[in-house]
Amino acid sequence: MTSDEFFQQHENLLEKHRLDLVFIDGLHTFTQCLADIMNSLKFLQKNGIIVIDDCNPKTESNARPTSSHDEAFRINSTEWDGAWMGDVWKTIVYLRSLREDLKVFVLDCDDGVGILTKGHSTLPRLPFCEEEIKQLSYQDLARSRETFLNLKPLEYFWEDFIPTLR
Repeated sequence: MTSDEFFQQHENLLEKHRLDLVFIDGLHTFTQCLADIMNSLKFLQKNGIIVIDDCNPKTESNARPTSSHDEAFRINSTEWDGAWMGDVWKTIVYLRSLREDLKVFVLDCDDGVGILTKGHSTLPRLPFCEEEIKQLSYQDLARSRETFLNLKPLEYFWEDFIPTLR
């Protein structure tokens, strides 16, 4: 079933048992990733964490949004290394621009591991509306990667982030 169907069909169970940890690694599109986050937030515990895979594509071919890995291969063929993140990175920009009630950063490991928790961020918001975010290109990300993603080294997770959860 799709993640949308899952949240619809299991709403009562999720409401009763609330979520401590959610891992999102779905369709590799901004739209679906954002939908999965919004659905997860409805059931996330106060101190829960949402982990989002594939937030930091290293090349333009890795960042092309497609509906499947096969489609990504057909579009990219020659220059493609087989990694596919789509435009999930725009989800991070969206949250950092439009959600003051969330703390969001991306660990600079794997292909970018997004970390999201409830709580007011002390960072300045990014200056984009939803329509502007949809129009952002990979070149925009390449120019402002650290700012857009609030990119952090892996050590940040253990040394700075985890202690704040206690």
